[in-house]
Amino acid sequence: MKRLIILFVLLALMVSLLPQQHSDDIVIFEQMPVTPTTLIPYSAYDYSHGAYDGYPLRIPFNIADQPNAGIYMTYMGQPTGWQRRQYWAWANMEGGQFTTELLTHYAQHREGFGTLALDPRTNNPFYAWHNIAYHIPPQHNDNTPLDTSFLWDVYHEYKSPGLAMTQLATLSANHLNHENERFIWPVVYFGPSPYAGNSRVYVFHSNSGRSKQLQKGSTSDYIPASNVLITYADVNLDTYGGQADELVWVERKAEYLEQMFNWVPENNGEDVARALFSYAVSPHSGHVVLGGEVYTNNTEEWSGLPLHDHAVLVHSNYLEGNDLVIPFEVYHRILENVHTDPPNLLFNPDDRATASGDVLEWVEMWEGEDIFLETPPVKITQLGMVTAGLSKRNLAIDRWGRVHVPIMFNMMWTDESTEVGYYSWYRYGFSVHVLRVDLVENPDTWHISHIDPHHTFSNDHIPHIWDLDSDGYVDFVDDVDTLRNRGWLFYKPVLPMFHPETDEMFHTMHLRLTQDNDGLMAMMWMDCKFAGMHDQNDTVFPEYKEVPEIMIAVSNDSGSTWSKPSSISTLTHNLGTIPAYVFPADKMFYPDPMNNNVGRLFFMYTDDLSWGTFSGGETPIGVEGALVKFAAVDIQFTRNNEVDDPKLKPVSHLSQNYPNPFNPTTSIRFNVPVAGNAKIDIYNVKGQHIKTLVDDNFTAGSHTTVWNGEDSNNRATASGVYFYRLQTNGLTETKRMVLMK
Repeated sequence: MKRLIILFVLLALMVSLLPQQHSDDIVIFEQMPVTPTTLIPYSAYDYSHGAYDGYPLRIPFNIADQPNAGIYMTYMGQPTGWQRRQYWAWANMEGGQFTTELLTHYAQHREGFGTLALDPRTNNPFYAWHNIAYHIPPQHNDNTPLDTSFLWDVYHEYKSPGLAMTQLATLSANHLNHENERFIWPVVYFGPSPYAGNSRVYVFHSNSGRSKQLQKGSTSDYIPASNVLITYADVNLDTYGGQADELVWVERKAEYLEQMFNWVPENNGEDVARALFSYAVSPHSGHVVLGGEVYTNNTEEWSGLPLHDHAVLVHSNYLEGNDLVIPFEVYHRILENVHTDPPNLLFNPDDRATASGDVLEWVEMWEGEDIFLETPPVKITQLGMVTAGLSKRNLAIDRWGRVHVPIMFNMMWTDESTEVGYYSWYRYGFSVHVLRVDLVENPDTWHISHIDPHHTFSNDHIPHIWDLDSDGYVDFVDDVDTLRNRGWLFYKPVLPMFHPETDEMFHTMHLRLTQDNDGLMAMMWMDCKFAGMHDQNDTVFPEYKEVPEIMIAVSNDSGSTWSKPSSISTLTHNLGTIPAYVFPADKMFYPDPMNNNVGRLFFMYTDDLSWGTFSGGETPIGVEGALVKFAAVDIQFTRNNEVDDPKLKPVSHLSQNYPNPFNPTTSIRFNVPVAGNAKIDIYNVKGQHIKTLVDDNFTAGSHTTVWNGEDSNNRATASGVYFYRLQTNGLTETKRMVLMK
């Protein structure tokens, strides 16, 4: 144990000497103004109660001008003995009042995957969901047609939710069920209309059918389709005086995805193409965007474009045109580094990055053995990354016309004994990023923000989670055989899903991004790194038994820079829940318009009654079902971020504490450039406030304070890594220190 503590301290010291991140790296949770509130007390269905894309929660426009402002929600649930049904809910901005009901009392079959959007001119909510067609009995198969149902609430007329719901309507699109196309999973957005006095509502549908390319090695099984059907209609105040079935819908498809769908490869059964795209509509212009990963080994044959693994499709004119299939501008790149030589993105040995937890204790024991202290390290011969098959996310278009695409990589490596090849890599570790494309200034230049592991170096380099110290050796490994056979005996800083079941990763990985609201943005996802470690070895992390974490990263400069990710531990531990899927509202907002230092984020999540995954069909693994809840968290922003400029070198006003590590006291020296107030706060690795050391006026110059290792209640704190943050004269700076007892 002593050797482990010494190693921990040395690693913490090494981290403290690495280049410092922005001072707002730590997500500081000010309070939880709305504690988790149950929307549905029981659902036998425990899979993704919100939709794959879009938003099941929406914040009203112009909150200050709304006499009865509240958040609208929609979710699916399955009470005992019922079919799966779609619900709506409303809560006031303090969460103190809420109501929830079925969206319709018609006897529909297998309703679900609903989203909603608010008309920016009226705040009227528009709901859409899919269900098995009215005339079809509940028994169904892959060829059963499905309908998209929708309705709206005339909120602007009565200023009270649910009083004026329109009658249920079915979206009248000719191509929802057309030959081998089955368009479902409706995603709703509002945007401006090219016609005065109107808003335009868009409903995106994904094809759940099959394309014309055979699965590799198969003669009869075809790969899932990727094409999208977009329907839109213009609405105005007169529209809301009528019924939903009176809307006139226009249909559009993206040429790029239709080419992919209809492609019959010359080498069918070997060449394939599939896209995992999400959608966004600009609230300020006519831009409609689709984007995400492209899985193919041949793009030229069907698109005429060079090989690429990511693409962003842009239509800048409201989808106007005369044809069903219309062209989009296609911006594309190769981001995986296993397809290019040299790699498109490099792992620079001169770069350094920090893991998201600084926690090593779990590797202390495995079956009674020290697993990393006695054996030689494993030398890396090649680092790699491939896209991780992320099918559940949101895109965002910010106020500057930049599109933000959450992406995820599966990180891999090979050793000296391994023949390099796509399937010979060691995998099972991930990294989380946000891709940013400027549609207005330079759409061919892509920027990548590295969220987890957090990294603020060059746009063309990313941190590799297997070798965070960039020394050319796998971090914290006992031997290669253990890695091959057990897969968990290394330090994985990121496992972005709620359960480590490898066969279900495609269904459990999700990155949820809010839209830009006056610079505020957030991204939420699940992470089960500690729960998974305990699941493999029950002597470590007992507090994480069956407790995955809800993670959040935030920005207040429209996604130009991001904080480090933090866990909403007060939700996942103090309230004893098992969160599974998380869905943030479409935007953060300032609860106090006069205070732009605190942003509020509502979110909905699945509270699982048993830790497991849904494997498809009717019955979830674990059987017990789940609850659906919503909550809100307030997050403190210490300053307005600025776009990174490598030419600008910040002046340090905060010195490294001495001694470090320390027990029980340490001195902290700080500089006040101009006479005025200076404040130093202590935080733990979860971003929780421990103590305010100083908060007073100082003369210009150097000053020193001492921390004795106690919290604000004069209780001794535990050994570990802490952060101390200086705020003075509008400047903020943070450093790390280690308390060792």
